[in-house]
Amino acid sequence: MDQSGSNKASAEQLNSSTQLPPTPGKAPPPGQFPFNPFHNPSNETSNENWYKIQSMMTNSDMRVFLQHDFESKWESIKCYEYYRIILYFNPATKSRPNHKKSLLYKAFKDEVYPILKPHVLPVPPTPMDTEQKVRKDFNPLSRRVRKDQLVTAVLDSRPVTTIPKNSDIGSLLYLYREHVDKDLKIPGDSEFVRPPNVVHRDNVKELLMEELRMSLQEHAPHVFIHSTPMSHTVLVNLYIKFVLDEPVEPGMVVRGFHYSLLRKTP
Repeated sequence: MDQSGSNKASAEQLNSSTQLPPTPGKAPPPGQFPFNPFHNPSNETSNENWYKIQSMMTNSDMRVFLQHDFESKWESIKCYEYYRIILYFNPATKSRPNHKKSLLYKAFKDEVYPILKPHVLPVPPTPMDTEQKVRKDFNPLSRRVRKDQLVTAVLDSRPVTTIPKNSDIGSLLYLYREHVDKDLKIPGDSEFVRPPNVVHRDNVKELLMEELRMSLQEHAPHVFIHSTPMSHTVLVNLYIKFVLDEPVEPGMVVRGFHYSLLRKTP
């Protein structure tokens, strides 16, 4: 091979070496994980661990373990999630998913965190306007969390958000997740909700307005409820009339004023 050919081969070899991390082991197939130049393998982690960490970047359930504020969320993470990441990095672990969360957390700190620590994601840039700084100095999933804490955090993050005064903590958590912490895992969250069970006439008054409306929408979708005169009393009587199919006192709900019918039957 002449000198020019040798130089060309050397240049191609050098160019190739700058596209991939200098790893001693066998790399996954091209395109399986995008190369991230900010997280090159180091002496502290093996080639296999490095690629596992890259896969965590695109996994919303595992990415939480790489967040800079993980310590403030550790109690909200489920036992099986701790077990999964421990097993992911240490297949020989003695931890089990039915162990106490405190034990799984300790195992994670001992067996996995030293591997992840060099790759923890940086703190997001601080906003220029300090008055809009998001407050995360409390656990939104704590039983002691207050409505005003959630409201303040949401408004700090997105001041134009409209929040009714009678919003409950359960619904505020969804606003908090949307505007403050998109990785928040709300217990019992599901894409679809279940309407409350049908109750006896004597217990209808105990249902909340949201429960009454949901039951009417589920069992009497042909009934359109007018928003202006709507009240808890009106919903109770509509529930009795259309969900329980029982008579109500004349004049309590008037068709055309309190409600209208879209059709004869559901």
